[in-house]
Amino acid sequence: MVSRPPIVLAIGGSDPTAGAGVQGDLRTIGQLGAYGVCALTSVTVQDTCGLSTRQDVAAELLTAQLTALAGDLRIATVKAGMLGSRANVEAVARFLDRHPRLPFVLDPVLAATAGGPLLDADATAALIAELLPRATVVTPNLPEALLLTGRPAGDDRAAEPLARDLAAAGATAVLITGGHRPGGEVVDLLFDGATVHRLPTPRLPIAAHGTGCALAAAIATRLAFGDALVAAWAAARAHLIARLRASLPLGHGQRLLP
Repeated sequence: MVSRPPIVLAIGGSDPTAGAGVQGDLRTIGQLGAYGVCALTSVTVQDTCGLSTRQDVAAELLTAQLTALAGDLRIATVKAGMLGSRANVEAVARFLDRHPRLPFVLDPVLAATAGGPLLDADATAALIAELLPRATVVTPNLPEALLLTGRPAGDDRAAEPLARDLAAAGATAVLITGGHRPGGEVVDLLFDGATVHRLPTPRLPIAAHGTGCALAAAIATRLAFGDALVAAWAAARAHLIARLRASLPLGHGQRLLP
């Protein structure tokens, strides 16, 4: 008998380079042995140098995608990235309400690395109110954490207070990635609501597209296999580092994860 892999649902935008977005998520999920399915929130025009434009999917179409998948497949975990609009944020929240036992990894994609904002202020407020309280873990980088907590961009507070702020806003656990802080070491910080965990790794002299997407998708996948959150995070981080070391200079901009 063929064993059935767990199914991970990736909700997010389309990235034509397949380095991030749902294409990148599906690659990550498959590499870790699960089966990835996806619901599209936005179609983007981008390359390895940046994003130029996008067209968000109507919330009714997003809801129809989610309803079809959940009605046919036994989904184990959900990961959401770029949502594009307030209506799409609310559609995801309603879907999660219909499936309250599903672990939910929220990667709050608020802006493109090159190409401007991907979620306006109104939609970001909806994400904070509607999705943070439904998140098993939220995985912002430092700039995203500052935006979500309303702190100014120049605020140099440590990651721990930011994580506690986001937990107070409703997230069950908060992972703040450390790649945006200077220094020879990258320190990710996870606050699980009770304990602060830190995972330091040497900084690699490599910048690649889609690292935040890959980490969040890997965490969702390991949760689908039954890992506890801290173990899922450690495994996801190790997987990401291995892919960073093997990243590919295929275009004129950022490297792509294999």
